[in-house]
Amino acid sequence: MAERHPGFVGTSQESSFEGLAKDRGFTLTAVTIWLIPMALTAVTWRLAFLVLVAGPALGLVAMLRLMRLPEARSIALGRG
Repeated sequence: MAERHPGFVGTSQESSFEGLAKDRGFTLTAVTIWLIPMALTAVTWRLAFLVLVAGPALGLVAMLRLMRLPEARSIALGRG
């Protein structure tokens, strides 16, 4: 992970991994928004939006696993 200076915020201080993670997140969001109307033609609203539950659920599992790592405190910049 790139070292950060507390006075600087923005993309100039981000590592390429962070940029890649943001790009993947944006792409996943765009694809999901594009797929929901297509899913509605095959199923009901309730089932179409049920697809969206997977993202937050997987994110929660990933964050809980991350909290158990010894490096978690340094990743959180000393907070927590």
